[in-house]
Amino acid sequence: MHTQGVGPNSLATYGIGTNTRGLGPAVSDPAVLAGFTGVEPGLDTDELFEFTQQVDDRAETAGVYTWAAETYDAVIITALASEIAGIDEPSAVAEQIVDVTRGGVPCSSFLECRELAIGGEDIAYVGQGGGYVLTDTGDPTEAGYRVVRYAGATAPDPGRDEYRFFAALTIDG
Repeated sequence: MHTQGVGPNSLATYGIGTNTRGLGPAVSDPAVLAGFTGVEPGLDTDELFEFTQQVDDRAETAGVYTWAAETYDAVIITALASEIAGIDEPSAVAEQIVDVTRGGVPCSSFLECRELAIGGEDIAYVGQGGGYVLTDTGDPTEAGYRVVRYAGATAPDPGRDEYRFFAALTIDG
């Protein structure tokens, strides 16, 4: 597009995806990205410092956190559903997943939630990525997004990042 005169320098240009931060190395001249705005799934990593440090200590992709909190939380939600189901049979676990995320006592770790469930409490897991209030069909009702802006370097300017959290609208009636 840039060779045709279309791009962030001449026209507002936006992208969405899971790694709009990784565009810089893909172009021969990162200056063409000046003004580009990308939107990707993401959470404010400053608020998740302890978690991101643990990811960095264990992963080969230090500094890349796209889907990290959500993936971690999916494992915890599935493990809790398995505990509540009392079996690891997939359909039995699936039947418990939605209820692990809503309508109960908020809890934020596997051990805490498990202890509450063993004690007979309904639980509502609130994980690294926030609350996961799922619909009856298992769709998330909330999500976090990161808005990234390039200033002409190989990576976006982190000082210009914005984090937004959205909740689904509900319509009564």
